[in-house]
Amino acid sequence: MRVLLVSLSSERTGAITPLGIAYVAAAARTAGHEVRLLDLCFENDAEQVLRQRILAWMPHVIGISVRNLDNALSLAPVSYVPKLRAVVRTCRSSTDAPIVLGGSGFSVMPDETLRACDATLGVVGEGEDAFPRLLSRLEAGSDVRSVPGLAWLQDDLYHQNPPVRIPDLDRK
Repeated sequence: MRVLLVSLSSERTGAITPLGIAYVAAAARTAGHEVRLLDLCFENDAEQVLRQRILAWMPHVIGISVRNLDNALSLAPVSYVPKLRAVVRTCRSSTDAPIVLGGSGFSVMPDETLRACDATLGVVGEGEDAFPRLLSRLEAGSDVRSVPGLAWLQDDLYHQNPPVRIPDLDRK
């Protein structure tokens, strides 16, 4: 499958390499999927760049990594949820591909985040194992609801499977 992984982080002060999404990308590639990364951190018009990338490549699945939900500054708080909502809206207006949320920020409040941006699927916890499993099931057209760590909304009810913890990220 063609998979577009999008790093949502837009914090330019003390910008951090999107390492988590790189691990997930490597795991998806190892599982046989074609993966491209898009880091929106330094894009001036993130939605336009995202739309162009989607239309040029037509991914089968889009994964969005949510590292933080806000800037964690109590004296000058900034929520990143509006940007996430805009990115999901851009994806939906550009393709019918499933949109899967993940990342540490998403994992902190998965139910609320799915609802806030009108998404239906997410991976809670470490995605290195769960995301390739999800991709395989989507590719086969089989039921995804037993994927470890999967979170989803169905009939406005939140569901989540227990995540799998990876004891050794350096395993081969």
